Amino acid sequence: MRTVKLILLGMAIAIFIAFVFFNWTDVDIALGPWSIVIKKPALVLFAFLAGFVPTYLMHVASRSAWRRRLARAERTASEPISPPQPDPRLTP
Repeated sequence: MRTVKLILLGMAIAIFIAFVFFNWTDVDIALGPWSIVIKKPALVLFAFLAGFVPTYLMHVASRSAWRRRLARAERTASEPISPPQPDPRLTP
């Protein structure tokens, strides 16, 4: 599985490098009275990270919450259960 991940990562990097090579142009972004000139690959990388980072942080937070829940459930399940005590009013 590690080899497959490494191959896919290498392919993604190669595709990004090809994109950078063929699209090295300026993009003018107008934000009201301000204007920003940025290279197209930097804009694409920024947009990717703007979507990926919050999603990844939510994923990490939910994993840690599930790990805490699982640890609590395992602790509860490992505690010995005492047998029920007979009711003294019912015994003669």
